[in-house]
Amino acid sequence: MKLKEIYGPINKEIGELDRKLKDLYKEIEGDEIKAIIEYFFKSSGKYLRPSLAFLSAGAVSNGARIDKEKLIQLGMSLELLHSASLIHDDIIDEDLMRRGQKTVNNVFGNKIAVLAGDIFHAYSYALLSKNFHKDFSEEVTKLSIDMCRAEILQASGISNDENYYEMIKGKTALFTSTCCKLGALVGNATESETKHLEDFGLYFGFAYQIKDDFSDDDLPIGISVTLDEADTYAEMAKKSAMGLGDNDYTKMLCKLVDVVISKEY
Repeated sequence: MKLKEIYGPINKEIGELDRKLKDLYKEIEGDEIKAIIEYFFKSSGKYLRPSLAFLSAGAVSNGARIDKEKLIQLGMSLELLHSASLIHDDIIDEDLMRRGQKTVNNVFGNKIAVLAGDIFHAYSYALLSKNFHKDFSEEVTKLSIDMCRAEILQASGISNDENYYEMIKGKTALFTSTCCKLGALVGNATESETKHLEDFGLYFGFAYQIKDDFSDDDLPIGISVTLDEADTYAEMAKKSAMGLGDNDYTKMLCKLVDVVISKEY
């Protein structure tokens, strides 16, 4: 099963998210900034993080009782935050290609790319503060700090398994966990339902990053983590999702785990 099939229950939301992101440059003043935003979103990503929020909202409501516009705004905020981190990562890693096209730093230079990432951050927080209770902004602010802390840890050098897990937790697992948690809250989840999805996202993020590091040969030297641990986290994620009950959305969350672990996008 491919991502397109998994996104079936949230196809309308993904389509609207894609349209709004591609049109975002129209809301910006300044030709240079417009050009950067239009260029970046010309090549769409997997929208993995917004999809986690959309599926989580559906999982606790079975598609009903959801303010779809607020859900789209949440998805945009999460994708902009992710995009900002990608732009900054490309500068740090001196990457020249992403998603089949030249990176922002490759086309516009490092200085402009840093500022472009900052603009994406600003828009992410603006969407949250405009559309949601302050708790949402506080969650994402804390997440941003954790992500930066993880990047600093990685840049300083990972010397043992404990550091590695701390790094991938801040870099990926807390992000996917936050996506699920905030999506659940938009879906009017109970405290128990929110915890199930928060745990799902955390385990999913661990499984995803371990698998990704093995696939890209990015595992730090001397780390004894194995692919079996990615599979263990994947099973823990699916168990957390199915604790919500059996509906189309929980099924797709579990299938999403399988697809990401298999790298069959």
